[in-house]
Amino acid sequence: MLQLENNSHWQAALYPAWNAKRQPQITLVVKTSYWFDTRGEMTVMDHVPAIEEEDRHYGDPLTTSLAASCESVPFKQGGELLCYGTAQPPGDKATVMTVKLGLRRGEMNYWQKTLRVSGPRSWQRRLLSVVPGEPELLEPLPLRYESAYGGRDHRKETSCYEANPSGVGFSATSRHHADLQVPQIEVSQDYLDSLTQRPEPAGFGPLAMHWMPRLALSPKQDEEALGMGLCPFAEDLAPDFYNSAPKDQQFEAHFDGSETLMLQGLIPGADPEGVLIDLPGERPKVWLATSERQQSPLKMICDTVTIRADERELHLLWRCAIPTPIEPSGWVIVQPGKQDEERATDNNGKEHAA
Repeated sequence: MLQLENNSHWQAALYPAWNAKRQPQITLVVKTSYWFDTRGEMTVMDHVPAIEEEDRHYGDPLTTSLAASCESVPFKQGGELLCYGTAQPPGDKATVMTVKLGLRRGEMNYWQKTLRVSGPRSWQRRLLSVVPGEPELLEPLPLRYESAYGGRDHRKETSCYEANPSGVGFSATSRHHADLQVPQIEVSQDYLDSLTQRPEPAGFGPLAMHWMPRLALSPKQDEEALGMGLCPFAEDLAPDFYNSAPKDQQFEAHFDGSETLMLQGLIPGADPEGVLIDLPGERPKVWLATSERQQSPLKMICDTVTIRADERELHLLWRCAIPTPIEPSGWVIVQPGKQDEERATDNNGKEHAA
């Protein structure tokens, strides 16, 4: 069987899995992590958090959003950007603010997503309709889907907004009732002004696998094959089956380290115009050694960038699929990237323990 030799201080692990065509593979996942300050300058993280091996919710999976999405999945399509954080009001009298997440890829390729975050509001009756009232003072608000449009209609428990069962504001009949709340987080240019609207969930974080549109990608299960330890899927998987970011945070190309991130409204004490973070250019060095003389490099791709703004953390997920024969054997060797090599040697040229 394949063994892992991790000579870096990054997190790395091998996972047996199935590719999109239901063929067996071993997936190598490497997680590289950094701290960043209010100016966007980065330092290597000494103790990298463990690879998330399953989806983790804030509470009940049926009623709360994801606190972390599974990082050990066998594949993703293209690259995706995830961001967790808290909207930080610009002053103690603010009632509304915008929070922005941006990505620059090259000189002319710039992507940006804007959320509008409001203080608590209630529905106000008008002559023929109800509309959101004026917002109250805005306190720091976690950017979780619990504060975005969605949720369940408590008058009809079987009815929920499948794109975001954890949210607020959903009315199955589009009628106002006393418990109905106005969402505090909205996507820019898609503001809620009536009970008949069905906006997309507003947020930067991952979507759960049992939410739409991810639920629609679920393949048929092969229970007999599952019982025999074979591929549990009865049909090929969609290329983006394991992508958890909102569709507008998924990109055709993987990340290559030349990108720049922009965060606005998420970092206390930062420039009001936003924090710019250049992605690190280092790449884990990985080899597959099946014997002393047979060693071949493996190409790692970075398919996920995760920002945890409250902790000022940046995490990059690198992935590589290793096709497996009937009895795979050998070593997968992970070596540090350039910056990691410099960290591993002190001023006297002595190597630190991994």
